[in-house]
Amino acid sequence: MSGGFLFVIGQPGAASYFLPLWRAWLAQPPAWPWHIFADPSVASALAANGIGGECVTSDGTDAEGITALVARLRPSALVTSTSFRFVEGIALQIASERRTRCVQLIDSHYDYALRLRATNGGGAAPPHLILVLDRVAELEAVGEGLPAERLRVAGNPAWEHVPAAPPGDPKRAAFVSQPVQFDYGDRLGYSERTALALVARAMERPDCMFDELRLAAHPREQWQEQDLPRGCTIGPSGDAAVAEASTVFGMFSSLLVQSFLAGRRTIYVLPETATADLCGLGRHGYLPRASTSAEVSAATAAPIDATKVSEVRSWYADSRRRVEDVLLSVL
Repeated sequence: MSGGFLFVIGQPGAASYFLPLWRAWLAQPPAWPWHIFADPSVASALAANGIGGECVTSDGTDAEGITALVARLRPSALVTSTSFRFVEGIALQIASERRTRCVQLIDSHYDYALRLRATNGGGAAPPHLILVLDRVAELEAVGEGLPAERLRVAGNPAWEHVPAAPPGDPKRAAFVSQPVQFDYGDRLGYSERTALALVARAMERPDCMFDELRLAAHPREQWQEQDLPRGCTIGPSGDAAVAEASTVFGMFSSLLVQSFLAGRRTIYVLPETATADLCGLGRHGYLPRASTSAEVSAATAAPIDATKVSEVRSWYADSRRRVEDVLLSVL
């Protein structure tokens, strides 16, 4: 390979973002070469989704191995995420030294500037272009000091075709968890456990609409049944727990966004002790917020606002083509 794209992917979320694009390129090979350098855990997930073989490398995750890979492939552009992983930062430094154009993805609605600083370190030049999800992300990223001329609103290919949700059990709710305590410590003023406990307490109220709460655990979490509040059980998988429920609670994960786009009643939980709000759709009024058990019950009884769902779905229309157009602009 000489020219084209080298994707450096450090965590599963970024892999999910680009997966529809890679599948399209495998189905109809483009005029440009491309290759993925993935963290080993990401590479196994890609293989399960049919992306592997000669187009993925997961060996040599130290600086020497990445340097050798870049020297061998000689890409025209480096594409990477912003997940604080070593492989991303070192690849950016090598690309900077070789004067290779870089595109970075910020696939979240929070910590835009922090993600770039923590991932890139001090040795890499700023990326030529920065992919963000939508206008909300663009406005907030500019507010955090990122250069507006380098931002590109490209949507999210993984959210472009979220199917409509079938009806769930009206008496069953799901809580989408994520490792908040591990990732943030006490910075947010709450954890996944305090948020789950808040939702579970609503079942003690006579006006609560659900009497069963399923935990949709994050892949990096290790929950035990004895750790759960009364009335809560662990779902067989995150997707299964969400699929069975008519109401989905969560904090700020991508699965929460997908639940909303599918048309499920989706509520974000922000305990009263919170010192930060990382739910972008919640901050801007697209998701209802619950901070007390009474608010949990009230939000569960409220109708779904189909107009808001339709508006947000429109933000991600044609995402795969938009991402491809941005990438081709740096070749």
